[in-house]
Amino acid sequence: MARAIPLITGSRIYAGANLPFYVSQGMVTGYLENRGFRDIKWHKRSEPLPAGLDPHKDPQYDDDWDVWAEGQYSGLQSGQLNPPADPAWMRVEVPAIGTGAIPGPATATPPAATVPSPPGLPASPPAPLVSISSDPVIVRQRRVGIAVAIFGAFLATAGLGWTIMRRRSPESSLPSDEQS
Repeated sequence: MARAIPLITGSRIYAGANLPFYVSQGMVTGYLENRGFRDIKWHKRSEPLPAGLDPHKDPQYDDDWDVWAEGQYSGLQSGQLNPPADPAWMRVEVPAIGTGAIPGPATATPPAATVPSPPGLPASPPAPLVSISSDPVIVRQRRVGIAVAIFGAFLATAGLGWTIMRRRSPESSLPSDEQS
């Protein structure tokens, strides 16, 4: 199963691949453009990667790639895209909060909202903007942690249920043969 590509408007996607002979770069470009990606550019492996981009940081890194591509997601749909094949490596760079996904003539920052406070108390300051990082590595590690926590809770509940059922088993209430 191929790994999912997060669809975050304004994010830049980088991926390395070794395309089979029957899959052209044009086919992959068309597939991605039909799903909201723009500015897709293909590069040979020998061409330098952007500064700070290290494909080896991808935990599913595979050294079998001969081209790499970059593109920007500008679609309106959010969620994830499940491509038919898995890239050798992938990196998603999420735009900073407050930047528009599609550049316009001017970007206005909305005024900071304050929470109304009861009379006699000072107004609370606006909450600071926090950058949300949706790095696939972090998301994947978090999903695994959640799955392990759920599985552990299930095992603990099952163990507790088993202990209760064993205490109520009819074997402990049967008369022994020695009482005759």
